[in-house]
Amino acid sequence: MITLNALQTMLADAKKKAPELAARLEKAAMIVATQPIVEIAGKPGVFLVPSMEEDAHGNRKTYEAGIDCTCVDFKQGKAPKGHCKHKVAVVLFKRLEAAAAKEEAIRVAGYQSEVDRANNLSDALEAASVEMSQVQAVARQKVVEAQDAAAKRIMTVQRQLDDVKAANAARNTKAFTAVRALFNALGDE
Repeated sequence: MITLNALQTMLADAKKKAPELAARLEKAAMIVATQPIVEIAGKPGVFLVPSMEEDAHGNRKTYEAGIDCTCVDFKQGKAPKGHCKHKVAVVLFKRLEAAAAKEEAIRVAGYQSEVDRANNLSDALEAASVEMSQVQAVARQKVVEAQDAAAKRIMTVQRQLDDVKAANAARNTKAFTAVRALFNALGDE
């Protein structure tokens, strides 16, 4: 996008380089700032440039400007070094468009860099998510293995406890039987 600030900067630089064209540059900058300049279809490098002056009916004359110009100053050789304000306006306009396009390309490249960075972060996040899923799967497997091992140990301990209870019960039964037999033997006497 062409800005007034860019036009002012370009005008100041142009005046330094060609002070003899300062008046033409001022008028050309006024045209660029206030009038539509349009490239003619089918005529590359030739633009329609409105005049700053209006005729008696309030209409503006439009000139074709590029390498040549259809204005009176150019045709009659009154423009210094062939630089009428319409040709100068075309040069300013084209340079401003080129500068604006360059700035836009830089801006878009900056956005592209941000998009690339976001895509890289997204890829890294996805990779981390996959890795996290793998770690969770391994952890779940370890938990299942630990639960199985604990269940086996509990069953082993329970069998051992049952065996001890059974052995104690058998010993108690033998002891009870022996004590009863002893009481029975003592009771008969």
